[in-house]
Amino acid sequence: MMKKFFYPFLSFVIITLLSACSVDSDAAKLYRQSEKMKAVIVIPKTVNPNEKVGLKVEVTKKNKKVEELESMNIEIWKKGNEENKKVIEGKRTAKGTYEVVNTFSEDGIYYVKADVRTKDLHIMPTKQMVVGELSEEEAKSLEPEKEKENNHHSHH
Repeated sequence: MMKKFFYPFLSFVIITLLSACSVDSDAAKLYRQSEKMKAVIVIPKTVNPNEKVGLKVEVTKKNKKVEELESMNIEIWKKGNEENKKVIEGKRTAKGTYEVVNTFSEDGIYYVKADVRTKDLHIMPTKQMVVGELSEEEAKSLEPEKEKENNHHSHH
């Protein structure tokens, strides 16, 4: 008698749990949208300490420059010292191009993160850069040359 009710009940519970785990179609749509927007951080080949340096971010969507951004900030920190990061608001210098000027106080490895927001998208690519001369230990710790992309999706 117990088995007669147990298996249908168990089946019901499993089906209910599986249906609750379905993928949100809006999340997939937002992910596809963010793939179309890209922010490329452009850093000069040589950066020396105590010199003003222009860092650019070029924002495109479907290979066209993006004009309407809600905000574009650059976060800069020295490797191992993220708690002391500097946030600078990007200034629009051309269609889809934003720039900040920064002076790095000392040699080392730094990270530059572009925090780019439109009304419905938020992307945060990060790029590593070298300022001045590196110690042997710092040179060994350099990451391969690739941009990290952290996509955050939000609807407003």
